[in-house]
Amino acid sequence: MTAQPSPEDELLGRANEALAAADQSMADKLYEELVTAIEEVRGKNQKEVAAELQRLARAIEADGRLDDSMRLKQRTCEVMLRMSMAERHRGRSMPVMARSASPVISQSPSPMPLTLPENGGLRKLAFLYIGSHSPSNELTWLRSGLGASEIKRIEDNGRYYILLALPNSAPVLVCEDELAGAWLPVFEVDNTDTAIEHVRAYWPDLLREEGRLPGGKLTWLRSHTRRFGVVASSCLRGFIL
Repeated sequence: MTAQPSPEDELLGRANEALAAADQSMADKLYEELVTAIEEVRGKNQKEVAAELQRLARAIEADGRLDDSMRLKQRTCEVMLRMSMAERHRGRSMPVMARSASPVISQSPSPMPLTLPENGGLRKLAFLYIGSHSPSNELTWLRSGLGASEIKRIEDNGRYYILLALPNSAPVLVCEDELAGAWLPVFEVDNTDTAIEHVRAYWPDLLREEGRLPGGKLTWLRSHTRRFGVVASSCLRGFIL
């Protein structure tokens, strides 16, 4: 008699199926089905769902597929945010973590600890970056759709940066930018140059572009298939930390 696959093996199979999908709409559907399947096994507590997604990412990473591991984390993070918004629009309650009246951003856990191996130099997800031609529209959607609350607003060289706390997520930074519509992860690092050197050992095709934050520098790394940012811890002090 053939042994039945374990729930963990079935979830890993779903993750690999989503990663292998060539069609974007089909991939989105499969990632959503993966998150739903995890909720059926682990319950709708987002910490448990995030822990299971991290286990799946590690299993894929252990197979030498670092790019797929990162992509799984980023895409399922997007799916979880989208599903949360849909739940709120339907008027159904979602389990959320307890929040104090004044959220402490530096202690807010990410639903998806987006990390590379330790020698990659990426300490943790610092924030999600949302570029927009019309930040006010993004803010309305984030507040009403996802329950985000504004923490601070900074003007720097004629450009506004709005920092928001989002339930069960890393902070969100919204600003006017030519990268309109992009939801991009930005990782905290100790030293930008050292971190980039380590990351390029995995993805040598990454190109470097300099951006900015109030009082600091934001560095974008991109190729034709991926884009993310890195920022030194020293640039986050007084802004997010």
